[in-house]
Amino acid sequence: MLEPSLVEHLESDGTLLVGTVDADGIPEAAYAWALAVLDPGDSAGPPVVRFLVPERATRTRANLATTGRIAATVTDVETLVSAQLKGRVRGVEPSTPADGRACRRRFDAVMANIHEVEGTAIDVLERFRPGPVVAVTMAVEEVYDQTPGPVAGSRLAPTVETP
Repeated sequence: MLEPSLVEHLESDGTLLVGTVDADGIPEAAYAWALAVLDPGDSAGPPVVRFLVPERATRTRANLATTGRIAATVTDVETLVSAQLKGRVRGVEPSTPADGRACRRRFDAVMANIHEVEGTAIDVLERFRPGPVVAVTMAVEEVYDQTPGPVAGSRLAPTVETP
């Protein structure tokens, strides 16, 4: 089960990076956007999250279709507080108009945070704008603290087996 403070972090305006692997174990990483916790999980099933991946992230999308394994890491730009979810993809579907609006809002907020904290010019950050996206639903099996420091890598939530 995902604790409310973790849900708040996961749904924040932090950076979201997803990692996948192909059938040979070769990794791929891509930015993703607008993570939402659909179900924080309980004894009947694992937590479920949904986020948006750029259509142009073709290797990431191919890996999802091939292996179904994915990790998603949300990091607060200012504090570097970071949490990683590991699990399996439940589905990939076309995005909705509401997804497009959420992606644009989240992108703008994250880039504003990066600009404020690091001073990176907005025109440089604009190069990362994702364009069209697809929606990915993920069943969470493991959750880890990835905040830099002595507790990085420690488990934040118990492992949940998915069917």
